[in-house]
Amino acid sequence: MVKLLAPANMAVLDAIRTHRPESVGALAILTKRKQASLSRTLNGLAKVGIVMLRPGAQAKWVYITVVRQIDDCLTHAKEAFPDCESFSSPASPSNG
Repeated sequence: MVKLLAPANMAVLDAIRTHRPESVGALAILTKRKQASLSRTLNGLAKVGIVMLRPGAQAKWVYITVVRQIDDCLTHAKEAFPDCESFSSPASPSNG
């Protein structure tokens, strides 16, 4: 569980919460991570109930299921690691 809450993965959750990407592919672009690596991370997060992956017509959609707990974790992580670039949001959101 601790590995799943590493700063890079918290940045993924922050990107999901903030930008609500339309697919895992869109999330990979937002987070600048390889889609295969990101999929493994998302599957791990899904196993513990933090995110939900739903198959769409052409891609998997990602949803954060435990929003309040994730917001709390992100807040604490940002406070604990104020200089961590992993928490920097991309300049432009994918779908406003």
